[in-house]
Amino acid sequence: FDQDCPLCHWYTGIFLKYKLLDAKGRIPFQEIDASNFPTVDYDLAKNKIALLNRENGEVVYGIDGLVKILGNNFGLVRFFIQFKIIRWFLEQLYNLISFNRKIVIPVSCTHSSSCNPSRNWFWRIAFIFICGLTVNLFVNSYFHHQLSAYYIGNPIWGDSVLFFGQILFQIGACYLLKEKNIYDYIGHVSFISFLGAILLGGFNIGLQLFDYYHIQIQMLQPLCYGIVFAWMFIEHRRRLAIADMNKWLTLTWLMYRFAIYPFAFSI
Repeated sequence: FDQDCPLCHWYTGIFLKYKLLDAKGRIPFQEIDASNFPTVDYDLAKNKIALLNRENGEVVYGIDGLVKILGNNFGLVRFFIQFKIIRWFLEQLYNLISFNRKIVIPVSCTHSSSCNPSRNWFWRIAFIFICGLTVNLFVNSYFHHQLSAYYIGNPIWGDSVLFFGQILFQIGACYLLKEKNIYDYIGHVSFISFLGAILLGGFNIGLQLFDYYHIQIQMLQPLCYGIVFAWMFIEHRRRLAIADMNKWLTLTWLMYRFAIYPFAFSI
């Protein structure tokens, strides 16, 4: 498993805790002596965690390994995985998470010796589109329910245009600032917007509950949006520092945000 990946640590730790693997059932990829495991495809193992049968040398990867571990202990897993549509869906979900795992939880990808996932533009673009759809759903809902008196954007697709506009603007900024790791940067920018949208969704539910109980929310509506904006700014700076990217990209991120507000809000 990838010892630099908190997600990998988490779920393999669960396997150890509940004895789905023995005490020596996981080995960090970074510490493996390849000569001791000749049957492992190490390029594939960077993208899909490898499960090795130490008795016969058989190796399975990714969702097949997870199904084998869980299926040995839970009969329902073996039953449902027989359905091709379920297996297909789980495989796509695994790929989406695996190829973007160091974006979901930021980890520096600048060290060539680490277990970094291969660059896969299909899964990075799919990840960005899922973030964009989530942003459009939750942010538009917040604007519609909480800031409708000020919002002048399109209520159906308005924020998705701003989201993808931000991606294109930041790509241009990367070229101007000579930031070479555009592949990871656009993933981080997308996921920051995704997390901000989820926060806004939570605030939206809370404010609607307050309104249901006749609690005044007029001041809270813009305040909650401001809190999310400030958090996104801080998170952007934090991720750039972890990934060792150009810190001036935070300034261009702010510039775009301030530039588009007159097209989204009226005061």
